[in-house]
Amino acid sequence: GNEPQYRAYLIKAFQNKEYNIDEKISFVYPYLQMLETDSTKRDEGLLLTGLIVESHPNDAKAYALRADMFSQADRPDSALVNYRKALSLDSTRFSVWYQLMWLYSRQDRSDSLLRVSQHVIEQFPKEFMGFYFNGLANYFRQRYDTAIRSLNTALVIGGEKRFVADVYALLGDAYHASGLHARSDSSYDMVLSLRPKDHIVMNNYSYYLSVRGDNLEKAEQLSRRSLELKPESPTYMDTYAWILFRLGKYQQARTWIEKAMQYPEARQDPDVLEHYGDILFNLNEKDKAVEYWQLAK
Repeated sequence: GNEPQYRAYLIKAFQNKEYNIDEKISFVYPYLQMLETDSTKRDEGLLLTGLIVESHPNDAKAYALRADMFSQADRPDSALVNYRKALSLDSTRFSVWYQLMWLYSRQDRSDSLLRVSQHVIEQFPKEFMGFYFNGLANYFRQRYDTAIRSLNTALVIGGEKRFVADVYALLGDAYHASGLHARSDSSYDMVLSLRPKDHIVMNNYSYYLSVRGDNLEKAEQLSRRSLELKPESPTYMDTYAWILFRLGKYQQARTWIEKAMQYPEARQDPDVLEHYGDILFNLNEKDKAVEYWQLAK
């Protein structure tokens, strides 16, 4: 229980350049798992990884571990600096490239993600996630044909079930954007066979069906299921209302869109306001419909 003495000796050990880096890393690595439940470990972990970098400034592993610590502490910019430094010292570790691409994807930095993922699929042509991130980057850039090619290559290589579901979800979006609706639908069906509680895919899939006016009964079932899984989502309420509207169930549609409109973000969403106007118009409340169309505009 002598915290000051504990920390003093720990710092002394980690400052020692003769103390093996792998021993230091094995001591600190469990901190990554503890950060979510014990915030005090975050500061200690960052302190110790900083000392590892200082005592082993030319070892890529030191920077990679420090980057992992920054990433877990939700400091992505510092994590990126350290991942790039690790790769400048050793570019052969796919796990570090993976973390770099993951952070770029989280920050919507499509240019950086495209550049790095292109390099990764050339250097690691058998790595599933390289092609997934390349597909994601091209999707962000609205280069749907290229995205589809990369994603299908990822499927040929194969990967973990949860990541395969992510690939099919993105393929569904890319096929939808390309107007290839049958392929889009089958991709979303595949996601739901792998991940039956994916409410995001349920919502997107059901909305796209409703926009096209296809298989509205299935759209209604999917949308209702997404609301059971996420009952406080105004986005899902709007989708469900719109599907009911497309089915001609205008009064039920009104009930659900008005539930959505209780949320501030829905009242600021032009799509929700437009849908509300359409529902009101079909309920013969034309003046009120025009009012909401004008708000949407």
